[in-house]
Amino acid sequence: MKNSSKSILEKLIFAAKKHILIYSSVIFSFCLIIVAALIVFVANAKAAKAEQLAYEALSEQEKALLKQDLNLVKDGYPEINKKMEEYFTALAGNDQQVLKNILYSVDINELDNIAIKSEYIDYYDNFVCYTQEGYADESFYVYVVHDIHPVGIDDSLPGITGLYYAKDMTGN
Repeated sequence: MKNSSKSILEKLIFAAKKHILIYSSVIFSFCLIIVAALIVFVANAKAAKAEQLAYEALSEQEKALLKQDLNLVKDGYPEINKKMEEYFTALAGNDQQVLKNILYSVDINELDNIAIKSEYIDYYDNFVCYTQEGYADESFYVYVVHDIHPVGIDDSLPGITGLYYAKDMTGN
């Protein structure tokens, strides 16, 4: 019995010597995986700590802005859609009185620019408004997708315009 156990031990030693490169490669690879996992864990912990410190350094207003919903809503506000159609109709028709009432601030150079562009645009249509909350209460970023119909051309052109929609002090 002793003789057979010795032969098993000798067989194991022989197999270990024969496959030492394979075993050492497996052990080395395992150690590398553990070291890499530790490095990633430490880096993530440091990044999380830095992010937490940066967040704590923000003012309350900045923290509120971070909590803001930035999802786009398709045609979610009929009053905004209506105002956008009114705006683009005034642009195409060079209705400067309506534009002065709609726009928060407009100067003579902008009105001249609108007058020149309106000579080349017949009308706008097929409005789709994508809205996103703005920074002020009841304000929105509005991305208006529309078709542009140039004067004298039968086909329309696709267009997208980004605007900021907000009410003034009087609620208009």
